[in-house]
Amino acid sequence: MLTAIRVGNFKAFANPQRVPLRPLTLIFGANSSGKSSILHGLVFTHHALETGELDVNTTKMGGTAVDLGGFKQFIHQRNSALRTHFDWEVSNDGFNRRLKESLLPGVKKAVLGLSVGLSSDDSSLIKEVGEFTPRQILEELLENAKKEGDETEIKKLEGQLAESETKLTIEEIVALRKEVRVENCWLDFDDQRFLSLSSRAGGILRLDTLDRHHAAAKYLFKNLILAYSTADDIKPEELDVMGEVIDEIVPSISFKVGNLFPQELVDRDLIGSSTKGLSLITVRKESRLEDLKNVFKQHLPTILEEILVGIGESVRVEISKLNYLGPLRTYPPRHIAFLESNDQNWVAGGGAAWDLVKKDSSIRQKVNDWLGDEKKLSTHYEVKKRYLLTIESIRAKFAELASRATSKFYEEPDEEDSSWDSFGEVEAAVNEIPESLEKMESLFSDIHEIVLFDKRSKTPVSHRDVGIGISQVLPVLVTCFASADKIIAMEQPEIHLHPALQAELCDVLSRQLWVKEITSY
Repeated sequence: MLTAIRVGNFKAFANPQRVPLRPLTLIFGANSSGKSSILHGLVFTHHALETGELDVNTTKMGGTAVDLGGFKQFIHQRNSALRTHFDWEVSNDGFNRRLKESLLPGVKKAVLGLSVGLSSDDSSLIKEVGEFTPRQILEELLENAKKEGDETEIKKLEGQLAESETKLTIEEIVALRKEVRVENCWLDFDDQRFLSLSSRAGGILRLDTLDRHHAAAKYLFKNLILAYSTADDIKPEELDVMGEVIDEIVPSISFKVGNLFPQELVDRDLIGSSTKGLSLITVRKESRLEDLKNVFKQHLPTILEEILVGIGESVRVEISKLNYLGPLRTYPPRHIAFLESNDQNWVAGGGAAWDLVKKDSSIRQKVNDWLGDEKKLSTHYEVKKRYLLTIESIRAKFAELASRATSKFYEEPDEEDSSWDSFGEVEAAVNEIPESLEKMESLFSDIHEIVLFDKRSKTPVSHRDVGIGISQVLPVLVTCFASADKIIAMEQPEIHLHPALQAELCDVLSRQLWVKEITSY
């Protein structure tokens, strides 16, 4: 379970700030105090894990409600020399079985963190750009900016290209070519640093430190020897001697970066970690220390890979549960039958909620219970699904019924009294037509929309006729009722809702305790 997040050098936040998460987390504060930044950090993480994009402008989940504007905009104070920090804390109930039972049985929680910034290895870039003229490089950058739709960057580059002579130095060109990437990564167990990595040329992360005095490390080293060698015990002084070989191994371990987290070892075969599993190294009395060192050289890199990638997967699974609802919900058109699901605000704007309440009768009933309850919204309306009849659908359905009736009339007639038997079959076919109006409509049409039914006048009305409040609260209700085992991040759930009803809305949130919700007021 995701129990806390930490953000730093991201939008409003400077120094990293830890935000503990509970089943229901409410964030209060003055305007522009950073409430949205916390939620946007989660949306950024979700987007990066799905796409690998770190220089993020808009996201599919956040739509226009989360327009980060790219790294140079969301980095704190627009200082591109800084690195933005993210930490994700997970409890051990989110570990896979191997981590929980074999590798890290004593660990209660893990924190995986990383920093994102502009690449800093200028030497390789200087060599690269030296093979091209400044104009060629600017043209390439302009083409990339056009593909990304970055209007600000396009104007700047077009202005530089318009000059009769490009006056940029190599260093300035290098600054333009820098990419946003993962610069550092770290892993803590129970509030103590376990290992750390930093970026190197080629987009890899090299292991810098491994705390061999960490309780988790000592357990790991001891059991590594017992599991992968013929030794049946290990002395404390021998573990101390192993520190030398550990210090020797650490700089040789590097990881490829996936969309966001370390993904796999680099040069697995070269560092001797390809022999994984039940292969045992014989430990002889006369060469005991040397043999034990071989155990570490052979298997430690793969074990560290399993831990780092496993914790990364635990975080990824948690972040994949994110549902985001923006501060301003879509005010749908009068007729909702043809909502545009390709709208970039389909999720964040609440359009998906209208679609879900239209399709799911159980969710629709829960919404109606809240709308009609005297202690809740206490309206005289209920959400209903209305079918739209067209002349084409009516003709098609009558043609189908006529065909079915005719086939039954001529199907295996009884020689003695075929007319009466066949008539009975035709009558049965006709009686299949439902008696209720709603079922009659559904029989004749596949097109339907959502309307509000006025229980006083027995009249269907549009949400456009009853004020904006219902259209704003409905996506909140649907999101809560429909999101089992999800992390719901929503901004301003109470917007356009009478203050007396805001407490009732909190009651809806609190009842969904199997759902983790992050709510920004």
